[in-house]
Formats: sequence, C-alpha cells, structure tokens
Amino acid sequence: RIRSIIRDSKGHIWLATFSEYGMVRFDGERVMCFTPDDGMPSDRMRASYERKDGSVLVACTGGVVVIKGNKISKIYSIFAIPKIISFKKNCVGFSIFDKVKFDDKYFAE
Repeated sequence: RIRSIIRDSKGHIWLATFSEYGMVRFDGERVMCFTPDDGMPSDRMRASYERKDGSVLVACTGGVVVIKGNKISKIYSIFAIPKIISFKKNCVGFSIFDKVKFDDKYFAE
C-alpha cells in the first residue's frame, strides 16, 4: 500500500509504502528502496517531506528518518520523540508533513 507520494526538487518521486519495500525513490531510471535492512526503524512508512536542504524526512512506525542522497543520515526514535508529527491534507488528499517538532524546535520547515 502507498501511504504518501511526493516529488522532490530534483524530480525524484518518493513513495511511502506500508510494505516490505519501505521508502521507495524513483529517479526516472532507477528505483531505490530504503528498508529496515538499510537502517529504517520499520518498513511501514507514513509520510515524507523534502526539507530546504534537499534532504527528505520520512515518518514511519518507530520514528522519523532523514535521508540525504542515497543514505540514511539521521534516525529519531519514537521512544526519544513522543510527539513526532502533525499532519494536514493538501488539496489532492495526500497526507503531508505540516511541521515536525522536537524540543520546541521545528526541523521540517
């Protein structure tokens, strides 16, 4: 199941899946999957958001992950962040990040 779809500033398509494929990125030629084998806390993705620096935040069961380029650069565990995200709906109905709040600072803006 696909939970969220975004297109980033490089034109990559990101699919947040609720399946063994985890977070899927399609660059127009190749497909890359980020799964628990790569360090994701879970294979149950919920939403994604591109930050100003081009990295992608991914909310999944178990936490929030930052992906830069082809690597997971940071993992925020659900156990360290009890209130991770708030969601809003955009005009086509996909769930997207509103803001991610951690210690009263927003890092998804």
